[in-house]
Amino acid sequence: MSDLRPGRELDALVAERVMGCTLWRRDEALQTAKDQKEYEAARRKDEFRCECPGLPHHESNDDGESWLKAYSTDIAAAWEVVDAVKTNDGENGIYDYPRGESVELRYLVAQKIWSVTMRVNGGGYVNADADTAPHAICLAALKVVGHGR
Repeated sequence: MSDLRPGRELDALVAERVMGCTLWRRDEALQTAKDQKEYEAARRKDEFRCECPGLPHHESNDDGESWLKAYSTDIAAAWEVVDAVKTNDGENGIYDYPRGESVELRYLVAQKIWSVTMRVNGGGYVNADADTAPHAICLAALKVVGHGR
């Protein structure tokens, strides 16, 4: 299994590398704050926020505050990652076959892990194993786009 554990750091990596997201990072905002008020405002926010209004991976609350989806821990968000890497052309993607054989998700009972296999454009496969399905999906998707092969 990978050293990349589920959580906000992995969510941010997936958002940038797979989803094409532009992220706001709290640590950068704290370093560039112009005054104490701006610093305190940044300190109270989530570590990462999506800065991509209008794109499918952007979510916001009633106050208009954006946040980053929990790709590595939420199965609904993880399936959005699968959809993001589906493509019928290009080098970095999985071929979207009409019958859905481009992605295989299975639970390996003996090992007690989830395993994801994605058929990559140009031939070949990537595989990732993890304790949860969303985590395995994220790891495999990162391999598809060339991170951690």
